[in-house]
Amino acid sequence: MNWDYYRYFIEVYRMGSLKEAARKLGVNQTTVGRNLSALEAEMGTRLFERRSDGFVITAAGTRILAAVQGTEEAMLGVERLLSGKDERPEGIVKIAAPGALANHWLIPKLSPFMKRHPQVELQFLTGPELVNLARRDADIALRLVKPKQSGLVLRRAGAMKLGLFGSEKLFPGTTIPKKTDIHDFPFIGLFSDVVSDAESDLLKKLEKTRPPSIKSAAWSSVYSAVTAGLGIGILPSFMTAGKKGLVPILSEITVSVPVWIVYHPDLKNAARVRVVLDHLNRLFENDF
Repeated sequence: MNWDYYRYFIEVYRMGSLKEAARKLGVNQTTVGRNLSALEAEMGTRLFERRSDGFVITAAGTRILAAVQGTEEAMLGVERLLSGKDERPEGIVKIAAPGALANHWLIPKLSPFMKRHPQVELQFLTGPELVNLARRDADIALRLVKPKQSGLVLRRAGAMKLGLFGSEKLFPGTTIPKKTDIHDFPFIGLFSDVVSDAESDLLKKLEKTRPPSIKSAAWSSVYSAVTAGLGIGILPSFMTAGKKGLVPILSEITVSVPVWIVYHPDLKNAARVRVVLDHLNRLFENDF
């Protein structure tokens, strides 16, 4: 039994296409297609119908899926245990994190780590989808919402503040708007489906912001628009600390958002994961 065949088969079922399965597994599309075809040849039947809108599992595929899903969890458990046995800090560590947190805070602070651990390769997953740590989509995750999934190690690493900011370009002289004035300025915001509970709470406290003139799915875009002087917007403290030209507005009105470090317990003794966790802990202690 070639486990790789089934791993690709399960991911094609989950993602609905060769392209998305390949992206999730970190391989090329040809590799996924070749392994799936090999499994179908071995089974002597088609496991998916190839349609214009994606791959749809057949009745035979459904029976095989039911049989191997339990095996998948067992195999992943073995892989995690083997990964947790490494004694030297070398190899790949995948970190899932919100894009803004990774790009504006964590990655710029990695130089000391890279000098100490040149054999560790860091891979960042910053897409909007939540990763499954049990399936080894990532080794470590930084989350802004406390995970509900059981069987994971999680630690509150710190808390960031959300506040309202604008650019000096937007305000004449040194006049900073008061609460009654903020409706006079364009507002830069996030799409409603990515607005966190904490950000909603802050918006309620501010009361009188305009409907957004610009909306985005990411804080990085809000940051770019605010620093360009296009309007005022809510930003996290790690993006604004020490940034010249950014002005806090109503600095007494903020909300706090906890940041969680999450990983699977099978990896707690893996040297490559341990050194990354140690570095993250030091950074959070210093900055949060």
